[in-house]
Amino acid sequence: MPYPPLCKKKIPQAVYPSTKFITTILIIAGLTLPSIASPPDFLYQNNQSSGYDSSFINSAIKNPLFEDLNLTEGKQIVTFFSPDCQYCKLSSKKISVIAKKFDAEENVKYIFLGDEKKVEAFWEETESTKFQYKVIPVKEFFEISGSQLPAIYLFDNGEVKAKFGYRTIDEKEINEFFTSDSFAFDAE
Repeated sequence: MPYPPLCKKKIPQAVYPSTKFITTILIIAGLTLPSIASPPDFLYQNNQSSGYDSSFINSAIKNPLFEDLNLTEGKQIVTFFSPDCQYCKLSSKKISVIAKKFDAEENVKYIFLGDEKKVEAFWEETESTKFQYKVIPVKEFFEISGSQLPAIYLFDNGEVKAKFGYRTIDEKEINEFFTSDSFAFDAE
């Protein structure tokens, strides 16, 4: 003998439209949240020169602390890295590729904060070219580099011509900097 149905009551149709609405909202949120949490790189392209005083940096690199790096002669890429900074490590790989591509390896100088042991670990982990470098005390490092890391500067005879961060490293501008006598980027 068959069992009688337990419930003959129909579910109201109003439940379905709200389910579709909630599903739609969740899909839209799922697609937009990654862009909000980590904005696309193109949003950073026009911020290359903001947030630093080029005249201060121009005078700071003449400090005897940097004498052995010879930063005041010729065209140089001068980077300020922390050995523990993930974006510094990624930038180091980018700089290595760019320097090799444009045969400018002798013109790249790294300035680190911290200690020598961490710098050696940095080279091993990044597997990037081991450019000429200097490790300086934390106070002096942040006075010169500013609050943004990594800080990557293009110097021409001791004067800042451009500044880049991890997201804004521009291979075309670096190429133009090394190949042109009249580099057009205005650092101020």
